Amino acid sequence: MTNKEILKKYFGFDDFKDIQEEVIINLLSGINSLCLMPTGGGKSIIYQVAGLQTKKTTIVISPLLALMKQQNKRLKEQGIHTLPYNSSLGDLKTQFNKLRKTFAEEKLPQFIFVSPEKILSDGYFEFLLKKFRSKIGLIVIDEAHCISQWGHTFRPAYKTIPIFIQKIYEENKIPPVLCLTATLNPKDKIEICNDLKITDDNIFISKTLIRANLHLNILEQVENNEQKRNQLLEIFNNHIDEKIIVYTHIKAREYGTREMTKVFQEKGFNYHYFDADMQDSEKLSTLERFESGDLKIVFATSAFGMGIDIPDIRVVIHYLVPESIEQYYQEVGRAGRDGKPAYGYLLHSETNFKVRRDLIKKSLLKPERILSIFQETIQTSSQTSTTLKRKKDVVEKDDSEKIDSLSRTDIREDNSEMVVFLFLLAKGVIRLHGKGIQFFDCFEDNGSSKLYELMKEASIQGIVKRIAKKLNKSIEQVNHDIFVMFNQEEIKLVKVPMNVLNYSIQGELSEELVNEVYSTLKDRMKNRLDNFKGLVSFIDSKSDPIKTIAKHLGI
Repeated sequence: MTNKEILKKYFGFDDFKDIQEEVIINLLSGINSLCLMPTGGGKSIIYQVAGLQTKKTTIVISPLLALMKQQNKRLKEQGIHTLPYNSSLGDLKTQFNKLRKTFAEEKLPQFIFVSPEKILSDGYFEFLLKKFRSKIGLIVIDEAHCISQWGHTFRPAYKTIPIFIQKIYEENKIPPVLCLTATLNPKDKIEICNDLKITDDNIFISKTLIRANLHLNILEQVENNEQKRNQLLEIFNNHIDEKIIVYTHIKAREYGTREMTKVFQEKGFNYHYFDADMQDSEKLSTLERFESGDLKIVFATSAFGMGIDIPDIRVVIHYLVPESIEQYYQEVGRAGRDGKPAYGYLLHSETNFKVRRDLIKKSLLKPERILSIFQETIQTSSQTSTTLKRKKDVVEKDDSEKIDSLSRTDIREDNSEMVVFLFLLAKGVIRLHGKGIQFFDCFEDNGSSKLYELMKEASIQGIVKRIAKKLNKSIEQVNHDIFVMFNQEEIKLVKVPMNVLNYSIQGELSEELVNEVYSTLKDRMKNRLDNFKGLVSFIDSKSDPIKTIAKHLGI
């Protein structure tokens, strides 16, 4: 089938729009590409058509469970074989079993959805991709702005994607990589292109990055929160029964997601909150209710709405000023994806500017905190293990190279530990020994595996790194052997395994290096403050918001 025939058969469109087909052709020529298209502009169609055309598996690295679920559901409805490799399948035992069964089938899924945190820590997933690497035709990095360490949306695990890809392919040819996002400033663009080896002539920018159906309103500055709430109430009354997102950007305080929801529920409105403290199931339920129209208004932190295709959101309100022009436009762009008129309202007071500046400044790690993370978390595996009752078993007690295990690689609001860990990894203070599982006793023999018996005898406690030492093997080799046995069904899972990132410390953290880490993080903070200064100027200028944004983005 041609690209257009795939587009028509699976997605119901007669023609591509904007730069979709250009990017697809580039990818099918085997070229890494960066694509900037507006929110709702059809970015997902690019990788879906290109992925189907390769007749191989497409790996989609995506930041949010809700986004993965939505994309997965829509492809399944078209009869396309997909796998969301995440907690929606169940616990890690269920995920491992599902993954093994899926890769044992003659035909692999056409699309596999996975988070950057998953690829950072999941050794079995990496093992299978390496084994079946010739069957992968495309790698997609969705919401690629999360790669940039200079931005407000930085997710440390995104920085490990190039390492992950190299680990899978080694000296073999790597399939094309597609980075997708709606907005990028020049600094972010340079970083992403350097990380993923994308040349300037393979950057595709939509001709319609600024959407004509968006009507942006920056309201007059008010003196206090009560006046701002009155402005908000007026907006709600002007948009009765329309879907609205209100970005408060924080959970706590009187203008946080929880308190604002409580206040307006008491006024009889149909609201819910969305923030990092919610369970995944509650997040998905909130999203589904909002999509169906059962829920009309969501008070949210910035994660809500990222990449999610709900076309009939009519209004996006910034109750707390965003951090940058990029963030502002990324978020207001979640309204009006159906092409119908949509509205953005930015509410602000002088206090709000101070709060935002303080939040940015607070994110800076001081030298003593950097040293504390190294000494108390990175140097001591017992502190990073979630199985604290076994911590005494995890620490080596002789003079051989000590292998530590980092198990806390999930998404957290405070990502300080991962930021320091990855910086020290890049500087050679930390050496990786691969991904694997922490305890072997989650497995039982499925028959008569001699290797299983050897491993079981090597460590009564079932600690994988002890097994490696007793058998005189590297921990990478032992984990590989475990995955081979599991994949061949010589052993079976009887308990939930624990994914870990194995590493060793190559030296002490010098004062000079601590200061270098601090200096880098301080530069990042200054850059964020500069971005915020640009947003404040944008607000104060009272000029046409659309024209100002277009100029800022270089359109």
